[in-house]
Amino acid sequence: MTTTTDDNERPAMLITWAVALALSIASLAGILVLSSDLAATDAVLTEAVGQIRKIADGTHRGVTANEALPPTNAAVLESMPAVLATVSSLQSANDTLTTLGNQIQTLADVLARAADPVRRTVDIAGEANHTVRLAQRPTGRIVDTLGSVDHRVANLGPLLDQTLNTSRSIESKLRILLVLPGK
Repeated sequence: MTTTTDDNERPAMLITWAVALALSIASLAGILVLSSDLAATDAVLTEAVGQIRKIADGTHRGVTANEALPPTNAAVLESMPAVLATVSSLQSANDTLTTLGNQIQTLADVLARAADPVRRTVDIAGEANHTVRLAQRPTGRIVDTLGSVDHRVANLGPLLDQTLNTSRSIESKLRILLVLPGK
């Protein structure tokens, strides 16, 4: 029984591809989490910018028009809940960004640890590819030889059938001769 190197390397190659696929999926999941958190942060910051613009507009009117101070003061007091909501949103955004930063750091650590195995996997795949290329010519010769042998066997089959029929004929004649009385 002949064992080829392809049969021995196939499980390692499958494991290599599985690891590469798992790492790719983990990276995509990290990117999706990052995108989701950035979208939430963007919405919070957009709302905060809107609130800050309202406050800036009210403050500008108060500075430029002294006689409008009481209405401006009222507007500031009225917008205070929005300012507090903005501060709360900013705190929430800060917490989200901190969590996101930690997750990105974890992902970076995982990717850093995965770099060497991925490099080895790529090297092994390259070596396997090279081995396959080297085996193509001998494999082609084997296929050609097997094709030739198959053709010869196909031609030999009818000859063997003819030989079998001839042997049976000779055997039956010999049996008849054995039965007949001798001279």
